[in-house]
Amino acid sequence: MQRFSPAIKAFERLQASDGLLITADHWQRTQDYHRQRQNIYYQSLYQAGIVSGLGVTVTAAPIDVEAKYRNDRWITIQPGIAIDAQGNPIVVTQPFVFQIQSLFTEGPLKTVYIVLNYVDPDELRRPPGQDWVQETFRIVEKITLDVLDVELCRIHLSPGAEPLTIAENVFSPEPNSLDFNYRDSIRSRALAPAFRLECLSRRAWARRWQPALDL
Repeated sequence: MQRFSPAIKAFERLQASDGLLITADHWQRTQDYHRQRQNIYYQSLYQAGIVSGLGVTVTAAPIDVEAKYRNDRWITIQPGIAIDAQGNPIVVTQPFVFQIQSLFTEGPLKTVYIVLNYVDPDELRRPPGQDWVQETFRIVEKITLDVLDVELCRIHLSPGAEPLTIAENVFSPEPNSLDFNYRDSIRSRALAPAFRLECLSRRAWARRWQPALDL
């Protein structure tokens, strides 16, 4: 996964005082301040990935879809939590049924990625006067990965509308089966290479000279 570092930018917060008139802009900027602090915390200490859940399996088409869409190319994403490269928590609360739509008639295998994206409710249209909004997500099927994508699985599709399957060999999945080998779990960010090299050099120096220092 591509490394994504937080922007180096000073924080600004509201300075409260007696008699201060609180406006909607004050509230919004205060919320943005806390969100930015949360995001930089996750960006600084962790690499993006899946926290829990979000399993993917092949499933039958929902019974309420039109007959022309009932094929063997449906998957179900289980509830779970992930954090993207900007430090946004993504929460999927219910199983999500999704149809693989990529289709081609000839040529070699083509890889499609099933990814999870954070959706900021401020960027969505909502009814006027709605006081509370829910942070949400988007599941996307695509042919290239972006730095903000949380990969759930990938599928190497063969020409034609071949049915999806569960891989018999999870380490080398067959065409049209779910490949989880590139699915990342959230983890601590690795030490910067230069700093890690310096630490190793100091340890090597200590091992070399420690016997002499003990004399």
